[in-house]
Amino acid sequence: MKPLFAKLFLLAFVSMTAFSCSVKSELEDIADELEEENNNDARTEVIKLEANK
Repeated sequence: MKPLFAKLFLLAFVSMTAFSCSVKSELEDIADELEEENNNDARTEVIKLEANK
């Protein structure tokens, strides 16, 4: 019984770790995309302000 429990625990731990890493990676990708969009919007705003001078 103990070896089965140990295998199930190990499987659950590895699965949770892999899921956690994939979620973290996906969130970092989304954050990078949002940051890039914000930087592009800021550049556009600066260009508009300079054009209005």
